Amino acid sequence: MVHPVLVVSSQDGEVPGQSQPDELSLNRVILVGMPGSGKTVVGTMLAERLGWDFVDVDAMIEDHLGKPVAGIFASPEYGEAGFRMVERDTVAEVITSSQRVVIATGGGCVEDEVTRELLANETSVVWLVAEPGVLFSRVGMEPGRPLLAVDPAGSLERLLRKREPLYRIVSDLAIDTSGLDVSQVVEKILENVSLMTSLRVGSPATQLRLPVSGAGEDEG
Repeated sequence: MVHPVLVVSSQDGEVPGQSQPDELSLNRVILVGMPGSGKTVVGTMLAERLGWDFVDVDAMIEDHLGKPVAGIFASPEYGEAGFRMVERDTVAEVITSSQRVVIATGGGCVEDEVTRELLANETSVVWLVAEPGVLFSRVGMEPGRPLLAVDPAGSLERLLRKREPLYRIVSDLAIDTSGLDVSQVVEKILENVSLMTSLRVGSPATQLRLPVSGAGEDEG
């Protein structure tokens, strides 16, 4: 099911003052997006603002399996397919057992159909968007990114083209992080959360379309 996505660009005006965390009518906020989009740093600060727990799905998997994501991908025991199955179970566990939590997912979680359906049924999925050049400047040659080990810039472009429509399927709110610092991204999430939740309960909303990489401006 494709539902409306509230799109907030980095050029949108700021709302005076800070949004009050106690206005949130959610039990959790789930962050999706490409490597370099800022899921972990934004999630950490958002959780601090809310007084909630923060969960990084990749970190949970690494702790559980005792090896980094790159090692899991390279392992004959798992590989990428095995990693996605573990990721699927981990995302499901966190969503079904956690309240008052901010969840940072792995960049490729939307490639798994079961995980995608699970996220699409949530009411609080935020897609952190950034232009390809911005993503590359943030991750570059950073180790531990198995899908970016060869030709990182080109790989980011290809992954973005593949995943962009999948992020759109599961998301309620899209934030363009390209020109924003972490605190500004967090503030925009808090500012727009009431509109984000209204998209899933039948309130009138305009479905906005984010430009696709390679067609202008531009969510592991």
